[in-house]
Amino acid sequence: MSTYKPALVALILTVSLAGTLFAVQPPDRSPQVIVRAGASDMAAIAEQYGVTILAESGRNGHKALVAGPATMTAEQLRDLMTGDPRIESLDLAMIASLPTDGGVTIAAEEAAPNTLKVGDFTTPCLGQGFGELLWSGYADQEMMAQVHLHEAQAASRNCGDVVVAVLDTGVDPQHPLLEGALLPGYDLVYGAAGKASEWTELQGSVTGIIEGSVTGIIEGSVTGIIEGSVTGIIEQENIAVLEGRGDVEVVNAGGGPILASTTIEDLLGLELPPSFGHGTMVAALVRLAAPNAKILPIRIFDGAGNAHVYDVVEAIYYAVDSGADVINMSFSLHEGSKELRRAIEYAAENGVVTVAAAGNQGQRTRIFPAALNDTIGVASVTDADVLSEFSNFGDALVDVAAPGHGVVSAYPGGLYAAGWGTSFSTPVVAGTVALMVKNYPGQRDVQMVRELTRDLREGAERLSGQNEIGAGRLNALAAVNASAN
Repeated sequence: MSTYKPALVALILTVSLAGTLFAVQPPDRSPQVIVRAGASDMAAIAEQYGVTILAESGRNGHKALVAGPATMTAEQLRDLMTGDPRIESLDLAMIASLPTDGGVTIAAEEAAPNTLKVGDFTTPCLGQGFGELLWSGYADQEMMAQVHLHEAQAASRNCGDVVVAVLDTGVDPQHPLLEGALLPGYDLVYGAAGKASEWTELQGSVTGIIEGSVTGIIEGSVTGIIEGSVTGIIEQENIAVLEGRGDVEVVNAGGGPILASTTIEDLLGLELPPSFGHGTMVAALVRLAAPNAKILPIRIFDGAGNAHVYDVVEAIYYAVDSGADVINMSFSLHEGSKELRRAIEYAAENGVVTVAAAGNQGQRTRIFPAALNDTIGVASVTDADVLSEFSNFGDALVDVAAPGHGVVSAYPGGLYAAGWGTSFSTPVVAGTVALMVKNYPGQRDVQMVRELTRDLREGAERLSGQNEIGAGRLNALAAVNASAN
């Protein structure tokens, strides 16, 4: 990595970025159903029932996304086709949406960061993964000590040198914390192979966001199609950000990611999609836990923060078939899906470990895919090892908890941010899983997934007075040691 010091500006993104998805059926679109049937029968089925085939896939059996007449509901379309012997299964095609009630707050508090040599304060893994210099506010944050990640990296065989697929909003391909670790991914929103850039969802001129010695200045126009509403920057309460020896303290904060720079004026006029930066933050947290991990970015969310369940399913198949060892899913749906369950089973059968967020309603509930068998469900705890008030819980949902309060990560444009939510707990666990995977040589099957999950749970620390968060709070060192044995 080049030697750079991030200019500091406090940007606060509210908890709405935490990645909880809600299954909805917008009234202004045609009813849609996922039909699983033989490829040779699909055209005849479509003609008989008067439906339009929108997409087809042969991954793990043939299936198609079909749309019926606007006069019908999706349930009516499903019921109409039920019982046809040519059809193996029918699934409502839900739309999953990131919450859009948040914004960005900018505060003017400035301080100088500590940019330290990796070898001065932590393990050689970070030096291998990132280079000579790294900001201590990211590399040596409190969360690392809380879950013993530095020690886990030292105990790992290869610093997590495996492929981790991140199913999200895309990434910033030029961010210094990511650019050397990105594999060619896929953008399912636009149907394009590549680095799945988050910048494609910005419209108009995006210039001068970063000034001074920060690398990755965005120049010129970044244009793209925005589907749905775009949330602008919302000024809320002022926040003071103090930078110390790797610490980030937020004073009078209502909760949300923090960022840093000197140019507040440029940011005040910038309109951002509500979920912008989410995938970049998630991917960089995977790398912080597993510095040698290769990131396979797969974009499934559009500019409005919507992801079609058909795309979620296809993204899982794409990740498995592209050689992923771990899949991070910092999102959730309130309703289950047969096709989603099939995709998770396909991943497990191929020895791919899936890790998913428990969601942010603060309820005892079942959220998907976290609640599915052979998926590791992740809740959030504070730095005081108390269940986060926003985190869902329940032993039917959660396997382990991990820090999800003010976790410092990357943000598009070469910046840093700190996130609140189970979205940001999940990649900490996914990165820990990446440190463990190669301790199961020769195993690429569902048994390996279950053994790894058992070792992860056995290493977790039970928290005093905390129930219904699975095995407890993540202990990365204990998990890595259990996998080695």
